[in-house]
Amino acid sequence: MRNWIVITLMLLSVRCLAFSVGPGFLWPSNYELVKLTGDIMLVRAAAMEGKEAHGPITFDVLEVLKGDYTEKQFREHGYIGNYGGASPTGDFSRARPGTYAGMGQADDYKIGAAYLLFLRRMPDEPEKLTICSYPLSRTQEEVTGPGDPWVTAVRHYLNIAALGDYAKEKAALKNLRAQTAAGRDPDRFPPGLVVDIDRHFATPFPLKSYEDLLAMYGQGDEHARRQVLYAMIAGKHAQALPLVKPLLEGGAIPLTAAAGLLKAANDPPTTDWAVEKLAEEYLKATYIDKPRESLLLLAEGRHLPTMLRVLREVKPREAVHFADYFRQYAPDTALAIYREKINGDYLKELLVTYLLAELGDADVVTWALRGIDERPNDRIYSISRHILALSPREEADAAVQRLAAGPDPAVAVSLFSSLCQPRSGNPHRLDLLRRIAARKDLTKAQREECSLLLNWLPEEQRGDIRRLLEKPD
Repeated sequence: MRNWIVITLMLLSVRCLAFSVGPGFLWPSNYELVKLTGDIMLVRAAAMEGKEAHGPITFDVLEVLKGDYTEKQFREHGYIGNYGGASPTGDFSRARPGTYAGMGQADDYKIGAAYLLFLRRMPDEPEKLTICSYPLSRTQEEVTGPGDPWVTAVRHYLNIAALGDYAKEKAALKNLRAQTAAGRDPDRFPPGLVVDIDRHFATPFPLKSYEDLLAMYGQGDEHARRQVLYAMIAGKHAQALPLVKPLLEGGAIPLTAAAGLLKAANDPPTTDWAVEKLAEEYLKATYIDKPRESLLLLAEGRHLPTMLRVLREVKPREAVHFADYFRQYAPDTALAIYREKINGDYLKELLVTYLLAELGDADVVTWALRGIDERPNDRIYSISRHILALSPREEADAAVQRLAAGPDPAVAVSLFSSLCQPRSGNPHRLDLLRRIAARKDLTKAQREECSLLLNWLPEEQRGDIRRLLEKPD
């Protein structure tokens, strides 16, 4: 688990000027924030690019405390006007003032000042870093330098987190607190660590053990106990089911929030009840993603009648999300339902059409074979090729083999794209990809395109194909 966790579970509204978090929000302690964050750097704001008060700011990297960032500079958007200032030195209880002036994350900086930045990798571009988006947290504090109390505290936390064992980390934190409370070396053990560690042990969060959360549950008021339950749910602590179940049945906690815990608990009567309730909720809901995801997480073979009822009632485009479930439990029955949903109109709902191809439907392959033979227009020709490349059927494979060896390299590249997709059922897909990659008539641009498409394949399958693209036989 890297970088940060955002958990939205139940009704809890926390407001700070223009910002409010969603329901059921759980804050990490500062120690947990350090543990979860993938990259932590000490930087100095060097310059604002351009003449505006808002834009890309260049930071000089002074030290990488965590992660493998190797560049000498880092860029992040921010403001340099109306700076809110730093937090009180040695007080780790709050983020700096700019955090509370907008969207729960400070984006105001002062040129020349040093900052300790908590960073995350961009999901689509993992080589790029940006500020951790955990609101109201100390993710970009101004510091005086490498010896600042906050930097020192983070170094202690990093050393403890590196132990990688919950019990050992807990003991090390208690030892750190004791050393700090002794007051013998405040530079090495900043006094603010005492309150910060106490706060850590009093803060419900999914990373904590069930035993520690249960102890908190027995000590707090109603609101505090509910927060502990949220943490148990988000941490998928199966032992919490007896505490959580009455609230699920009474509607105080939504099933969509607790599906992971129910999966971990593996209690068949509760799961059966939850699947029925989620199916009802899903079929009535306006925003369907969460109930659908929860339903698919919990549904097993014994829930097939319920899942077939759902499949028959949903719209064609939504029905494709259930393909993996029915592949496992009732492929033939589901195939007939998918056929009914488009009734031979293969251009009406292409997602269902492609799913029929993946499931081995004969009729859609017959339609696609006619499409490549008659070629009524470019669109049908392209769709037909894609259908054939997805299908596991022998007649589809024969057609793909013929097209891949044909005179048009653009057709071969389009097949390469379809065959790279994880859901392609072609029985000879890797061999076909190698043959296309080895074609000597591919242009440089086509080779580069195919090289990017290889990212859809598992890494262990890419090597020889990529080599052929770089240097065909």
